[in-house]
Amino acid sequence: MIEVDTRFTVPIYTAGEVARHLAMSTSTLRSWVRKDGLVLSVPTRTNRDPRIPFIGLAQAEMYRQLRTAGLSMQAITVGMRRAHEALGENMLKRGVLAHDAKDLLVNLGDDVDAEWTRARDMQGGLKGVIERSLTVLEWESDFPLAIQLAAYEGAKVIADPRFSSGHPIDAATGVRVDDLVNMFRAGDDIAMISKEYGVESALIETAIRVQFRTAA
Repeated sequence: MIEVDTRFTVPIYTAGEVARHLAMSTSTLRSWVRKDGLVLSVPTRTNRDPRIPFIGLAQAEMYRQLRTAGLSMQAITVGMRRAHEALGENMLKRGVLAHDAKDLLVNLGDDVDAEWTRARDMQGGLKGVIERSLTVLEWESDFPLAIQLAAYEGAKVIADPRFSSGHPIDAATGVRVDDLVNMFRAGDDIAMISKEYGVESALIETAIRVQFRTAA
């Protein structure tokens, strides 16, 4: 019997939720899902149902990191499409993807110190300083298992399918960041939320800043 990796198959997030936690536009995220096929999604009964599994969140976080590193949207879109054509799901394995602050690079061999190939045109033999962009905290079977979400700068917010069904949490306490923000939306002040959940006020302020900035 073949064991199914639920990181790839169980839908956890809607496109709006992923966009909110990555502080990016929902329209861009939806384009990556539907038009470009760069973010993994699974079939759902309705458009309102969660459709993005954990690995889809890992992909989207990686693309956001590449954008922050200075790569253009075209370089990311074309590079990731070519990388997927060459490597399939293996493009998410540890040490396979990197960048040089301009282009996406792929390692087509087994040696992490091997020469790199530029994804967009598959030009090989590239050497030099390589910047690895994944913020994955933990790996299992060479695939991402837990991710630190970079949008929550100054706080350690992670997504880990082993905890809280994969929804982003405060790494120190396990509290879902959405629960903190929802209390604020309901009218509770930060001091009260901090006392209720036993988390630092700075974490709550960061979560509010990220999610309200995205909504704006």
